[in-house]
Amino acid sequence: GVAGAFESSDVIDAIQEGEMGRIATSLVFFAGPGSQAVAVSWTEISDTASAQAFASAVRASTRPFTTSSTSLAGALGFATAQFGVETGGPDNGFASDAQAISLMTESFLFLADDEATVQGARDAALASGVDVINGITVGNRNSAAATAYYQANIIGGIESAVESARNYAALPDTATTSFGNQIRAVSLIPEPGWVIALPLALSLLLVRHRRT
Repeated sequence: GVAGAFESSDVIDAIQEGEMGRIATSLVFFAGPGSQAVAVSWTEISDTASAQAFASAVRASTRPFTTSSTSLAGALGFATAQFGVETGGPDNGFASDAQAISLMTESFLFLADDEATVQGARDAALASGVDVINGITVGNRNSAAATAYYQANIIGGIESAVESARNYAALPDTATTSFGNQIRAVSLIPEPGWVIALPLALSLLLVRHRRT
């Protein structure tokens, strides 16, 4: 779904329509507490060729963790730390006009954190400089409850939203819509420092501008 979205003309158009005309993206996998790993490091995307290169890297990546439990608080904290100086971390070579996280999971999960812990991670991310946290759920099982959970505990900030894909076959279209809308929304922010995070199942995707 993530790879297919970045191969779509809608997402590429959204990137090129932005003030900078380029973003950078990183893919992170996550599972339970303490189980997060960067799968694809920061990659600048500005055209079809660079988007295809990132999509290929996503397809070549493999999830290193089991799915017995899911720590959404851990995923949010790890994602926030990847943004570098914009969220108080070390310089990673990219500057941005906005920081955004898009968390993607299956709709039925064995959650490792209570709601207060997840809400605290969300609030800490927004307080540190993340401008928006979006979400995507996958699967019909418990999808309404998953959407309500995201709305109450995870999403927040500028034009935040949660989208639902009925199954993995529908995920590329859902991800394309979500990512395109998110890129266009944060491209309107005038302040320096921009990042988007787009996760799939047990993955997290981060997007940024290159520092100049």
